[in-house]
Amino acid sequence: MQLRYLGVTVVAYILAHGLTAMLITPLQARLLPDVTSFASLLYLPHGVRVLATWLLGRVAILPLCVGAFLSEWMFAGAGIGSVTEPVILISILVGAASAAVAFELMRAFGLNLYATERLRVHWKWLLLVGTL
Repeated sequence: MQLRYLGVTVVAYILAHGLTAMLITPLQARLLPDVTSFASLLYLPHGVRVLATWLLGRVAILPLCVGAFLSEWMFAGAGIGSVTEPVILISILVGAASAAVAFELMRAFGLNLYATERLRVHWKWLLLVGTL
């Protein structure tokens, strides 16, 4: 596994989180103020989680944790003290591991959906994994 793939994953996560925080969330707050306080209808970092795990496998959990930590620090505005609270750290770990758990669950049912050398994409299956 090349280090640059892990770095690209961290940067992609931060960019997706920033785009969500700076553009999507304010727009959603104007259109659906009751929903925005607890959910983002278009949370781009989850797509990064699914695609990174599809391409890198379970090793993607580490750069996803780093990306989520840095994103919280950069965009939450509460400072480093808030980011290091146990509930936030657990949330970061659960979010980073969510796609890997879904891929492993599918593999337990006989469908290994991780990317192979041919990079054949089964979009319906990836959408199902993302939904899980």
